[in-house]
Formats: sequence, structure tokens, C-alpha cells
Amino acid sequence: MDLVAYWSKLITIFLFSIVKYGLGLFTAINLDTGIFPSILANLAGGAIGLLIFINFGSFITKKYYALRYKNKVYQKFNNWNRFLVRVRRRMGLMGISILSPILITLPVGAMLALQITSSKTKIFIYMFSCCILWSSIFFILSLYLDINLYEVVLSYFP
Repeated sequence: MDLVAYWSKLITIFLFSIVKYGLGLFTAINLDTGIFPSILANLAGGAIGLLIFINFGSFITKKYYALRYKNKVYQKFNNWNRFLVRVRRRMGLMGISILSPILITLPVGAMLALQITSSKTKIFIYMFSCCILWSSIFFILSLYLDINLYEVVLSYFP
């Protein structure tokens, strides 16, 4: 394999994992880069994304609301917002940490976690350990049990 193509695949996995960890995880599984470089790029992207969004999350949230709702009224609750509030109230930091890498996203999960606790170290440890957990589950399913996750996901969307 060409070295430039190989590194571009790893950089793609890394960049996807910063913002949407699940997308980076599926990309790492489907690209042919090897198990250890894929896991390393995926986890490094998740860690960098967590560090960015945990440290700058409150600033990003304030700027987002200032730009989006400058002269508008806040939107009413929809089903997704209700779900996020329910997860935050019932399961707390652990629930947000478990759902963030795959279902929510790392930025949204970090910003929700910052509303629960101000301990950035605790947030990072919980969320990064869940990133490791999800990576382990999906890599074991795809590589050792030979389950094609791409086809499984496509079977739910006809």
C-alpha cells in the first residue's frame, strides 16, 4: 500500500474521531489499515476531541447560543432534547459518558457533562474509558466474530 494513502486513511480516522467518535470507529473498521494503527488513531482522535471540548466547551456553548439565538426565542423541547435531559437527570455523568461516543457525540456529551460536574479530569476519565469500551466492543465484533457492522447498519435503513 502506498505510504501517502495509508497515512491519509489514518488521518481520516483521527479527524472523524475528534468530532463524531462512532463515525471514526466505523471508518477505522472498514478501512484496511491494520488493527493496532486503527485503534490508536481512533482513540487518539477521541482523546484530543475530549480535551478540546472539555476545556473549551463552556466558551463554545456561550458563543453558539449568542450567534444562534441573537434575536430569537429559544426553540421548544423536541424529542431529542427531552431524551438528553432524561439521560442527564436519570443516569448522570456515567450515562452521558456511555452514550456520548456512539449515540450523542463527543462535543455534546462533553458540554452536557460540564453542566453536571466541574471536574474536567473526572469527565475525561469517564468519557475516555467509555471510548475504549466502545472501541473494544466494535473491534471484537467485527474482527474476531466476523460480523460486518456496515451491513448490519444498512439493514436498518432500507
